[in-house]
Amino acid sequence: MFLKNEKGFTLVELMVGMIVLSFFMLGTYVFSHSMLTFSNQGNARAEMQRQGTLALEYTIRGIREADNNIVVYDFEGGAQNGISVTTANGVFNYWSEVTPADTTREDNMYMNLCSGGGCDEILIGDYMEGGFSIKVNTLAFVDNFDGVDPTTNTVNISLSLNLMDLKSNPAELLETMNFNAEVQPRNR
Repeated sequence: MFLKNEKGFTLVELMVGMIVLSFFMLGTYVFSHSMLTFSNQGNARAEMQRQGTLALEYTIRGIREADNNIVVYDFEGGAQNGISVTTANGVFNYWSEVTPADTTREDNMYMNLCSGGGCDEILIGDYMEGGFSIKVNTLAFVDNFDGVDPTTNTVNISLSLNLMDLKSNPAELLETMNFNAEVQPRNR
């Protein structure tokens, strides 16, 4: 009753096939995971570029529209990390919460537009998906007002952003982007 010409695989052949398939599946997983990480990191870099450009353009616009009231100040122990600009549309305040004395604080830049009865706040450096985060490294303003020749009066803006990988412990710095501008107020 036993058939001598049975078609099929032996146990050894099945085990070898499963091992080969396991290596193939493992390779596929590693490749997919690294491609996803690479894609998320690229998206985070693009977002950091977008946020830095937005912050710089927003600040430049406020300074260009300024009347004669531009004040560079130290915000909560920072060094020239805040600026107050008065325009026809209201008072713009730009500052960073990053201070040398307080490293426990969130490393974010706040831009606050106040006019009339309310204020709108823009936050640069919020949490991002994919385990990456953008943190403000430095924000500095330098006014070059000599009080003599209004055509040479300028404000230098320097913004530095860090891209952090939050999946590593401690968080790993992946990249730093610097944004700089020299702005001349139109109404000076």
